[in-house]
Amino acid sequence: MRAGKPKYGRLFLGLRGPKHKTPGTGFAGIVEAVGPEVTRFAEGDELFGEIVF
Repeated sequence: MRAGKPKYGRLFLGLRGPKHKTPGTGFAGIVEAVGPEVTRFAEGDELFGEIVF
């Protein structure tokens, strides 16, 4: 899809190339540190998510 194939994918991602140069949109990891006002996450929490443009 990011390569523009099939061709209609270009309507969503950019006519001449990707609008956003991010190679992927998913991420995952383990929280290493949190700020003093963070209550939703703690050190050692496993998480994952998807980038939304």
